[in-house]
Amino acid sequence: MPHIRSIRVTNVHFNNATQFYDDFNLELGGRNTTYDLENGGGKSLLLLMLLQTVLPKSNLRREKPVSLLFQGGKERTSHGVVEWILEENHGYK
Repeated sequence: MPHIRSIRVTNVHFNNATQFYDDFNLELGGRNTTYDLENGGGKSLLLLMLLQTVLPKSNLRREKPVSLLFQGGKERTSHGVVEWILEENHGYK
């Protein structure tokens, strides 16, 4: 089973551009983790950004598509990257 090695999101502004992940990097090394923030701190946004890497245009709630999170402020390009640890005989490299 693949495991997440690291997560990185850059240039992600949300909540009408009042909060942001400028350059957020989380090194997991294939281990479990807990991410704790206050309400409105960006936990759901981080999860949505990571979910887009494997299920594009997915959302956590139907009434809140991922595109709504980026409203406000000027237009920008946001990036989310997930680096995986694959099994020894896995077909992808």
